[in-house]
Amino acid sequence: MGLQKNPLLYYLFLFPVLLQLLLLLRSPSPLLGGGASSPLAAQKSALLQWKSTLQNPEEVLNSWNPSVFPCNNWAGVVCNLRHGAIKSINLYKKGVIGSLDTLNFSALTPLRRLDLSFNQLRGAIPNSIGSLSNLIFLSLAANQISGPIPSSIGNLSSLSTLYLYRNNISDHIPPELGFLGKFVYLDVSGNQLTGPIPPSLGNLSMLTILHLQTNHLSGSIPSELGNLKTLNDLGLYENNFNGYLPSSIVNLTSLSVLFLYTNTMSGAIPQGIGALVNLVELDFSDNHFSGIVPPSIGNMTKLKLLNLFSNQFSGIIPAELGNIINLEDLDFSYNHFSGIVPPSIGNMTKLKLLHLFSNQFSGIIPTELGNIINLADLDFSNNHFSGIVPPSIRNMTKLKILNLYSNHFSQSLPSEMASITNLVFLELSNNEFNGTLPGEICGGGALQHLSVLDNHFRGVIPKSLRNCSSLRRVRLSGNQFKDDISQAFGVYPHLYFMDLRQNNLYGELSNNWKLCDNLTSLLISGNQISGRIPPDFGKMYKLERLDLSANKLEGEIPRELGQLSLLLNLSLSNNMLRGRIPDEIGSLTKLLYLDLSANSFTGSIPAGMGNLQDLLSLNLAKNNFNGTIPVQIGKLTSLQILLDLSQNSLSGEIPTQLESLDKLELLNLSHNKFTGNIPSSLSKMESLQFIDFSYNNIEGDVPDFRGTTSVLFTNNKNLCGHMHGLHPCNSSSQGHGARRRSHKVTFIVIFSTVGAFMVLILCTIASVSIRHWRKGRPLEQENIVVMNRNAFSVWNFDGKAVYEDIIQRTENFDEKYCIGKGGSGSVYKVLMSASEVVAVKRIHPTETENPLHEKQFRSEIQVLTEIRHRNVVKLLGYCSSPQCKFLVYEYIEGGSLANFLKSEEGGRELDWAKRVDIVRGIANALAYMHDDCSPSIVHRDITSSNILLDLEFKACVSDFGIARLMQSDSSNWTLNAGTRGYMAPELAYDPRVTDRCDVYSFGVVTLEIFVGMHPGDLISSLSSPEFQSTPVKNVLDARIPPLPETTDAVSDRVIKAIAIALTCLNTISPLSGLTLVRLNRTDITFFPKYPPALFFLAINPIPKFPRTDCRCLSFSLAASPLSTSAMSVGHDNHCSIARHSTDGRSSARCNTSRRSFDRRGEDGRWRLPFTTTSVAAPPDDAPPAAAPPNTALPDTAPPWTKATCAFGFGKKLCWELGLANPGYIRAAPSSFPGTGTEEPEPFLLPFETL
Repeated sequence: MGLQKNPLLYYLFLFPVLLQLLLLLRSPSPLLGGGASSPLAAQKSALLQWKSTLQNPEEVLNSWNPSVFPCNNWAGVVCNLRHGAIKSINLYKKGVIGSLDTLNFSALTPLRRLDLSFNQLRGAIPNSIGSLSNLIFLSLAANQISGPIPSSIGNLSSLSTLYLYRNNISDHIPPELGFLGKFVYLDVSGNQLTGPIPPSLGNLSMLTILHLQTNHLSGSIPSELGNLKTLNDLGLYENNFNGYLPSSIVNLTSLSVLFLYTNTMSGAIPQGIGALVNLVELDFSDNHFSGIVPPSIGNMTKLKLLNLFSNQFSGIIPAELGNIINLEDLDFSYNHFSGIVPPSIGNMTKLKLLHLFSNQFSGIIPTELGNIINLADLDFSNNHFSGIVPPSIRNMTKLKILNLYSNHFSQSLPSEMASITNLVFLELSNNEFNGTLPGEICGGGALQHLSVLDNHFRGVIPKSLRNCSSLRRVRLSGNQFKDDISQAFGVYPHLYFMDLRQNNLYGELSNNWKLCDNLTSLLISGNQISGRIPPDFGKMYKLERLDLSANKLEGEIPRELGQLSLLLNLSLSNNMLRGRIPDEIGSLTKLLYLDLSANSFTGSIPAGMGNLQDLLSLNLAKNNFNGTIPVQIGKLTSLQILLDLSQNSLSGEIPTQLESLDKLELLNLSHNKFTGNIPSSLSKMESLQFIDFSYNNIEGDVPDFRGTTSVLFTNNKNLCGHMHGLHPCNSSSQGHGARRRSHKVTFIVIFSTVGAFMVLILCTIASVSIRHWRKGRPLEQENIVVMNRNAFSVWNFDGKAVYEDIIQRTENFDEKYCIGKGGSGSVYKVLMSASEVVAVKRIHPTETENPLHEKQFRSEIQVLTEIRHRNVVKLLGYCSSPQCKFLVYEYIEGGSLANFLKSEEGGRELDWAKRVDIVRGIANALAYMHDDCSPSIVHRDITSSNILLDLEFKACVSDFGIARLMQSDSSNWTLNAGTRGYMAPELAYDPRVTDRCDVYSFGVVTLEIFVGMHPGDLISSLSSPEFQSTPVKNVLDARIPPLPETTDAVSDRVIKAIAIALTCLNTISPLSGLTLVRLNRTDITFFPKYPPALFFLAINPIPKFPRTDCRCLSFSLAASPLSTSAMSVGHDNHCSIARHSTDGRSSARCNTSRRSFDRRGEDGRWRLPFTTTSVAAPPDDAPPAAAPPNTALPDTAPPWTKATCAFGFGKKLCWELGLANPGYIRAAPSSFPGTGTEEPEPFLLPFETL
């Protein structure tokens, strides 16, 4: 009979159940949080108390409610129901703001896992954290924690994982960490830790990962680390370690990753290094290691990366290196290696990158090099290689970068180079090649950079170049090419630099150049070009440099050239041009250099030239101009280098308005028909070094040009004055004895001419004048008056008097006048007069002790005096005496960019438009130094402290060339090589530099300008997955109004500037580093127009130099839509990305070093490896599982329809992958099984399209 039919039996059955439930409710239960002694109740109370002190803008902690059972509904909380306690707290990336001071750790002793990483926790780690005696996992990574690591962490005897990376933790590493015998993962990288590595860390016998990189640790590496037999990954890079590498390092036979780069380690590599047979990645770059490379290194057959860049290694490359057949990246550049490249290098057929540049290698390139069929990047530049390029190079069909710059290669290039159809970058300059360029040099249509300048190439321009629309930068100058320029070149939509100078090109200029929309520099001087300048040249609106000098051009200057509003340099000298200068030239208001000399121009000088107020040099010599000098020329107050109006038919009086040109150094008015007196006001032009009034009809008193090196005035009327060679104006002989005076003057002329000629040879200004007049007549023997000179050589000043004046006014360089200090010297502000202030840089005394370097010092100074650019601080003079050396600069009133950015008020004053203009000014200065100076000048120390701002916020770069003045054997040479945090890694300890060093520093400074502080943490984090989807607006300076969510003119310039900065930091690619791309001439095809809200920092991922780039080059990304992708990384330490289109026909795969991904563990930052295999999740308490072997995706794999599931750090993850923004794959979680662990956020995988 059922219970429903018998109510009595029903209640009798129910009664005992209700009774037990009532008793259960009346008794305290740990599961329900009852009872004062319940662990759960204490934990709940402690967490609620802590929550009350926190800020949580994302309101994730709203679920932490006193009335809610913690084990079911509290975010990030996981309980062990059997023991009635919270065992795991995971608040990874929850936007928590606060400190740990108010967290009662003693109430949380049952806790097994605590993850508070990627929040905004501040303050120190409390000592009470040592009470978490059951803790096995602790992550406080990526917060703002400061103070020391408490020694009480040594009490956490069960701890296996400790992540404290990316904080501001300081002080020493506590030795107590060495007594935590269960440690498996220890990462304290990216902090401010100092002192040595505690030897006690050698006790951690179970340790597999030890990351101490990117701190300020010092001392030697303790030999006790050799006891860590299970260690798999050792990161000690970017510290201040010194001393020798301990020989015990060879005991770490389980090691697969060993990174020591960017320290000051010295001595030789231990001979037994070959015992590390499991090593996959070895990076000793940027140190002081010396000696030979041990032959035993050939035993490391699993190596895929071997980087010894920028050390002091010498000797030969051991032939045993060829045994490392799995090697993919080999970089021995910037060392002192010599000898030949061993043929055995051809055994490394998997090699993708081979860098041997800047060594002393000689001999020929071995034929066996052609066996390396996977090579993509080959750089042998700056060596002593000779002979031919071997024909076997045809086998390197994957080669994208070939750099043989500055060697002794000769003969013709092999025609077999036509097989290299993927070539993007070809640099052959400064060799002895001859013959013709291969006909199919751009047969693959991928070539972007072609530079063969200063060789002996001849013949016609290859036809494949005419149709090579991918070209961006071309330098063919200094050869013997002979071809019709109108037929040899085509239309290049991406081209920004074309240099064809000093060849034998003929024909007429084509209108096709106007179709090169991005062209900024067109240099065709020194050829045989004839005909007229096409009016359509006025449509090249991005043009900045146009040099058509030394050709056979005729006709008039087209008025349309006045439309080139960005033009900086216009040179049409030494042609057969005629007619009047069009008034439209006055519209070129950004012009810095204008040279129209040695033509047949007529008429008067247009008054509109007074609008060119940025001009540094104006040369109108050797024409047929007539009339007077327009008074508007006096408005050209920026003129510094030259004003040359000589050899014309100008007449009238010299206008007094020229006195406004107070920066001018060379004034030439000779061979004209000027009359009247020389205006006495011209003596106020204190910068003048050279003046020529000769061959005119000038008379009267010659002003006292005190401080001027030389004044030429021969063949004029009755000139008089107090200068040597002139009779006094009050002399009685002025009216009598003309013949006797004539003989006397003639004698003085001859005598002074010879003397002055000797002085001019030694004078920098003479070299300037010779440079500008080189294509004209040689200087004639004329009457030269030389001012008093002495051993102190202070240019623009009166020698010893000014030296003594500076010493007196600074009270012998007293500290109270010091306004800045650096590695090379100290800077003092000196008030020379009521209206003249200069900056005096005193070179450190240690730099002046060796007299053997005096000649080198003067030679370098001579080069620096020729630097004249509106964005470069002007060098006014120098002193070189036995007592001291100092340099005299113009004083920039505003102060340094660094001070502006550090100041709250200064930061607000620099709005976005000003910041972009500052970046442009720095870029223009560097481009001038690198491209326009001959030889080019590398700064070596671009920092925000070396960028000065005037009162209008114009950027002026200071200290150009200072590093070159320092003695190479001086004690502070490394200080002068760059500033930590700004210098390119190749500049860290090696004086042999290229302009790429400045480009890297420019990238750092540019980010600093927009972020508002030094971007060190940002740069080191850009390759981390959590930053891959960070909008750039999130890291911009918050002191000024944010950029608008949609694109406008200013925000577009900011975004492009940041994109360029990221490219400059990516110095692994010479395509982005060899030449600085100015902001106003950038080809933005690499950087689509993103509004700030959609621009991600992953737009151009930054691997650490010289890391392997982790971008996948794809030819099909934009061609067809993608439905899914898969990603896997296995024990081969490589990431593989396979993609399939919806039609299943296109796919691409990229294998790159895993260094570009974070290899963390269970801290929420994605830990690769994982495979595309679904497996069951292990228990929560299980240790991290070893990664299964990589599962490669076959080319024939069908497209996935929904999601790809992957196994990673103990969890099964399912991701939906698809095309996001152009060039990106977006990975978003579609399912995430498991309890108590938060779902990961989407991230972007960047791809580059070619």
